[in-house]
Amino acid sequence: MSGKGKGSEWERDFCKYLSRWVQGTEKPYLFWRQPASGGLATIDKRNAQMSGDIHSIDPKGEFFTNIFSVELKNGYPSANFHQLLKGVKNFEIRNFWEQCTEAAFIADRQPMLIWKKTGMPPIVGIKNDLICRLDLTYEEKITLSMDAMPDVNFFNMATFFEKVTPDVVRGLNG
Repeated sequence: MSGKGKGSEWERDFCKYLSRWVQGTEKPYLFWRQPASGGLATIDKRNAQMSGDIHSIDPKGEFFTNIFSVELKNGYPSANFHQLLKGVKNFEIRNFWEQCTEAAFIADRQPMLIWKKTGMPPIVGIKNDLICRLDLTYEEKITLSMDAMPDVNFFNMATFFEKVTPDVVRGLNG
């Protein structure tokens, strides 16, 4: 399967996962892939509400997509945190985070990066200031010296979505 096909499949799978997270069942779908994988938001700022890789297709999911601009990455065999330790200039994970934060900034949303490396569990990256607001503890995060990416913390995706319930996310609006 091509890289684009793997990415599209991951986006569909995550939309199903997120629908299940909100309502306990996969169907009806509450979320789906963004047209042009969020690219419409980058070509015209009037489309900022279409930032990220997913959007809500049902009002029940809008609480999530009104807060988060989600960037989904799958694969990238050469991407790893060792690039950070080696001082690699084109550190792919930092590039993912920069893409995610730029889209979120334009849309006035919080960035959320979800990366699934082949053979590894997916991880969720969020800004530092959300840890307390989402009632997460530092014991739950994947700790790295992230001087090259100072405003991000990563979590195991399954642990993150077990701890951060839909009600917790809804509480961010208040």
